[in-house]
Amino acid sequence: MRGLFAWHRQLSWKFLVPISKDMYRTVQACIRFQRELGTEMFLAAERHPIHPIPHQSQGSPKHVISEIVNREVVAGQIIWKLRVCDSSDVLIVTDKDTPWLYQTPNREKLRDFVQRHIPLTSPLLRKLYTRMIARDYPSSVPEVPATATSMDVDVPEPTEADGRTDVQSEDQRPITPLLLLGDNESELSEPPDDLVLNEDVLWDNHGLAEMDVENTCQIETEGTPPNIPSDGEKAMEDTRDDEQDTPDADSNNGDTSQDGMQNTPNDDEQMDSSQPGDLSANISFEIAGIVDYSEEKGQLWRVRWKGYNETEDSWMNAAQFADAEDIFDDYNRRNKITVREIGGSSKRKRGHSKGRQYCDESAAAEDPKFLVRTEQFLKLLSSSTLEQEMESLRRPIPVSASIHLFNPATLLAHMHELNMTNSWMASYLQYDSLGNDSSFIRILRVQDAIQQSALLLHALEQVAILRHAIQWELGRILLTVYEWLTETAPALVEALVLAHTRGPAVLNAQFRSFARLTDHVILYVRHCQAAQDPVSRPSKKRKKLPQPVPILTIPTPDNISPSWPPPDLSKLPPDLYGLREVADNVKALDMPPIERHIYDTAESFDLEARTCLFNILCRELVWIPMAAVDQKLSSARRRTKGPDAVHARLITRGAVLRCIVDACGEGILACDALFPVLTAPTSLFWQKRLSDDRLMTALRSRGDAVLEPLRAALAEIIEEDPDIPFYAEEVARLTHYRTLELQIRHVLTPQQVLTPHALPPAKRPMIAGSTDKQKKLNHVPAVALSVKELLEPNDLPGLFCVPALVLREALNKMAGHTAIEESLRRILDGKDPSTGTDSRSNLDHVNPSRLASVNLQLLMKHIPPCKATTDVGLSNLLVWMITGQGYSTAEFLSNDPQKPFFFSEAVDCINHFREAQNANEAVLADYLKKHPRTTLATMKKVPKYLILDDVNVWGQSSNELGLNPTIRGSGGKRATLEDKLTEPFSSRVQSAWKRWLGDMYGQDPLLYAGHRHTWQEGITFVQSLGINGVKRDGLTTLQLANNLVFLKICVEPSARELGEWISKNSKLGAYRGLCLLGFKLHELDSIATQVAFQIVYNHIDRWMSARDKERVGFGAIFVEHLLCKVKRWRERYSAMPDDLFTWAKAAVRGVEWGPGDDRGDGAKLPFPCDVSAEFIEAAIQQIMVLRA
Repeated sequence: MRGLFAWHRQLSWKFLVPISKDMYRTVQACIRFQRELGTEMFLAAERHPIHPIPHQSQGSPKHVISEIVNREVVAGQIIWKLRVCDSSDVLIVTDKDTPWLYQTPNREKLRDFVQRHIPLTSPLLRKLYTRMIARDYPSSVPEVPATATSMDVDVPEPTEADGRTDVQSEDQRPITPLLLLGDNESELSEPPDDLVLNEDVLWDNHGLAEMDVENTCQIETEGTPPNIPSDGEKAMEDTRDDEQDTPDADSNNGDTSQDGMQNTPNDDEQMDSSQPGDLSANISFEIAGIVDYSEEKGQLWRVRWKGYNETEDSWMNAAQFADAEDIFDDYNRRNKITVREIGGSSKRKRGHSKGRQYCDESAAAEDPKFLVRTEQFLKLLSSSTLEQEMESLRRPIPVSASIHLFNPATLLAHMHELNMTNSWMASYLQYDSLGNDSSFIRILRVQDAIQQSALLLHALEQVAILRHAIQWELGRILLTVYEWLTETAPALVEALVLAHTRGPAVLNAQFRSFARLTDHVILYVRHCQAAQDPVSRPSKKRKKLPQPVPILTIPTPDNISPSWPPPDLSKLPPDLYGLREVADNVKALDMPPIERHIYDTAESFDLEARTCLFNILCRELVWIPMAAVDQKLSSARRRTKGPDAVHARLITRGAVLRCIVDACGEGILACDALFPVLTAPTSLFWQKRLSDDRLMTALRSRGDAVLEPLRAALAEIIEEDPDIPFYAEEVARLTHYRTLELQIRHVLTPQQVLTPHALPPAKRPMIAGSTDKQKKLNHVPAVALSVKELLEPNDLPGLFCVPALVLREALNKMAGHTAIEESLRRILDGKDPSTGTDSRSNLDHVNPSRLASVNLQLLMKHIPPCKATTDVGLSNLLVWMITGQGYSTAEFLSNDPQKPFFFSEAVDCINHFREAQNANEAVLADYLKKHPRTTLATMKKVPKYLILDDVNVWGQSSNELGLNPTIRGSGGKRATLEDKLTEPFSSRVQSAWKRWLGDMYGQDPLLYAGHRHTWQEGITFVQSLGINGVKRDGLTTLQLANNLVFLKICVEPSARELGEWISKNSKLGAYRGLCLLGFKLHELDSIATQVAFQIVYNHIDRWMSARDKERVGFGAIFVEHLLCKVKRWRERYSAMPDDLFTWAKAAVRGVEWGPGDDRGDGAKLPFPCDVSAEFIEAAIQQIMVLRA
């Protein structure tokens, strides 16, 4: 009996978990209901069957159940929904308050319903019953049961003690743990096998949600019941002294995990640490050795007894090793364990709470929550493991050709071919007998499979390299996020709120990008404070709360006159007032709710404002974007959703990673040893079920002190194994080395890695940029090019023949010389190259000199540099650009000399265009009376008709350059003159222009000697205004920045700057011009475009004379303009029999080149047409040095 009792006791403690009150009541109701039905499902350990309660007497026929609709469990009560005879209404009854429910006529229907809907024999329910009963384990158990064990949970159990039988009270009443669930008595002979949790069982039918069972009961999925004791053990156990002292069963609480980590003491083992099992104390036992050590609940050692296996191991404290001091001292010396105190465990007091008891953290010398698993680190951070990783990366990638290096297209094609071949061959050879033909096919199949396996092996090795690189960068990202959450963001929000209290001027001056968001949050918190009940917090010193000062003007021009303050303070713009880029269709964001009361003090208000601002910045910029990364890294048991859970895991990961990186160097991020830390950083600490939220709270309250045990453990590991940082750094270096090989798809030598200029050319990138948005992969490391990769050797002679011929003709026209090539002169004059007829085309479209264009001459006439730096200078320049003023509108610009194209107000500009429109309508009305069948194309050629705008001013049609453009997303609605011309004259634009000019404002740029903005800064500023037509990259934006250069407001761009811009705008003319000249840019990345532009610039700069450069306005803008005309010259020359480039190469044969006046009658070329490979190589090196 006692041995069987001990087995039941171990079984109960093995699976003991807390159970909530509602769940306990629900289980009681299920047990009671099963008993009421008379099913004998529960048997006592003494094999006393449970006698059912006598059934209720026969009830009246009107209480006979005809149909059971449903049942629910509410607060432990089973509520039935059913119909009875003689009624179609649904009755709702409870089992305890309905005496006729269990009468004989209803019993069969209830039993059938239970069997179909309530699987009371399910393993999960059995396990829950066992735990519920074990939780009420009595503080004292009678030696001999006075009566058969009662299963009635509502009736106290009579017990025998001191010769009399008492009935215990409701609180003291025990429910014996000697109960197992089974269908018959035979199940008691062996431990039930179905006690292991089956998580697939659903609890919907029992009124318990699956998550409630996991979260409330915290059911463990591991563990098996202990072996049932033999008869000999039972007899020995009966002689045991009941009064023997045992260590506290709750003094240590451990866990045995499956990942190889150190075991910790469990409650069932701690019940009796003085001897194995439950044998009598007068029998001596000998310690075979110490197998484990734990400090979770004080210092405890796990001992192995001689003659017993590991199932009988016990946990002992230092005081219990009096008879085995040699074994105790030797184990502590080998493992460097310092015994802090010698003393026995406190005895468990009879009648004390039976729940688990944790040690007092405040009284402990060290916080047991954050002690580090040193053994776990030794497995992760050993120099031998890191050395193996280093050697695997040091081996060259075994490929027979560079084409096998990271080519997904080739790899997928091989895999698909292999799959199809194997499938077809398996089907074909399935029914074929073994003969000559089939045997030959089979041997070919084997050889082909082996050949394909080599390619797959290469792919696996390359994927391993990528995994190292990805983990490295992922670790960097997590550290960056950790620094933002713990350092940058808290300091930033505190500074923003402090700056706001000092006034809008201070906020705008210090944090202009955050001014709008900060003021929105302050207004929102103030609004929430006003909506709360007036509750004041007593304070001796009250600080007067500053009055809200709305920020009406913000220096950033990204927002176009937004209404302020916002009408709905509970909504935020999705772009956070310009802090991030979002799509146009993103909905407004909800402000975080204010849950705490905001008292009428400055401290309370500022605290809530900082909290709200911090939540906004972290929620939108970190928590939501990082949720996917967090879910991927977290295990299934740690994937609690919500921003708070993501925040806690980001903090814990970052804190642990920071400690490891500080100790081992950043190279450790690329090592395999770090991956377990990324998935479960809290696993490095001894605290059982240590949550990320608890560790984050400790970090906030105690700071780095929480991480001192971890830092100390890392320092000790590094001290014992100083090679760890070296090997970690080597793993990172080799990872970078191999990823560079995969990127350029060439096997590299160490010398090539150390000298980037000697790298072979990169293959065509496997991932193309987004052509719609014209984005390039600019973050790809620069790789040197070769002449053969950039140009075909046959293209080097006569590479610049077309630009040389066209520039010669343009210079001759400027100097008044006769035409050398009549066809080219006709193109420059706007005529047909073959017939010479006037085509009335825009001459600026074919003029190779931007400085000599009609457009620029008209601009300098109407908006000279001295006027451009006034308040309305930019306003007029914007109107000029967005209405396409230039060669085609020259008559309109000079129509009335008394009214120049320069306006002081938007009204004057609108009236000027409206008067011209009215005059055009009168001219057309008069012309239509005489020529009623006139077409629209003919109308613009009518005498006295003025062209007011030109959508093709730069050669490519643009709707936004029209005077009345179609509004995007309006279904064809056209903008009015007011819509088009009001915004350039707004105060926002003019004030931004004044601030941007700085000291140049109001001065003549030709005489100004101070600071000038760069060309790129001009583009950025123009785009930031948000004016339609110049707010995105394009020709109009480019030409506006170029005009700022010609007006001497900006510095002319370098060839490198303009080359980068061309590489990002590959749809425009300059890029196409480089391709037409022979540069193979489509097969290379963006650096090739910069190199090609630099070659053209260097060649002309080297050979063209200073006089010719002055005439054409040589510079990066001139070269870009020249390249834009190459495609247009070829199109205009298409009327001739030969292609322009074919004709040009033949035309330059034998023609000399000469600089400046040495060209005489103009027959000589301004620069040579041929170029050498050495010259191109020098340009390549120049770009590589600039990028480095």
